Amino acid sequence: MRSHALSIIPPYNDQVYPYETFPPWTSLMHVLRLVGAAMRRRGMPASFKCLEVALVQASQRIAAVARGDLPVTRWLRRARVAVGKLEHAKLAVVDHVAAKTLDLAEAQEIVDGIDATIARLVDEVARAPLPDELRIGLMDLQAPLGVGP
Repeated sequence: MRSHALSIIPPYNDQVYPYETFPPWTSLMHVLRLVGAAMRRRGMPASFKCLEVALVQASQRIAAVARGDLPVTRWLRRARVAVGKLEHAKLAVVDHVAAKTLDLAEAQEIVDGIDATIARLVDEVARAPLPDELRIGLMDLQAPLGVGP
C-alpha cells in the first residue's frame, strides 16, 4: 500500500492532453482571447509582455495540475504558483490601464476572466481525490488558494 505522503494525484481525465477540458484551462483560454482582442483593437502596437508572460506561466502550471501524476505537495505547489501568476497578471492589467494601453471596460473583462480562472482552479483543487488525512492537513495549505475559512 502506498504511503499518504507519497500519494500521487491522478490526471484530470484519461485523455492524452487532460488540460484541454480542464475548467481552469478553458477559462484561461477565454482570458487569452480577450487579451488578443484588446491587442487587435489597438491602432498602435501595444506591449502586453508582463501580462502575457504571467498568463503563459500560469497556463504551464494549470496544465501540470490537470496532468496530475505528481505527489500531493508538488501538485499543490503547481496550483499555488498558478494562482500567484494569475494574481500577477491582474496587477499587470492595472498597469496597462494606468498606461492607457487598456481601457477600463477591457481591463475589467480581463480581470473578471482571471478571477473566474482562479475560482475554477480552487474548485478543482478542492475536488481532488485526497485521502481524508491529507484533506484535513490541507486546511492551512488552502489559504493561499483562497479555499480556507
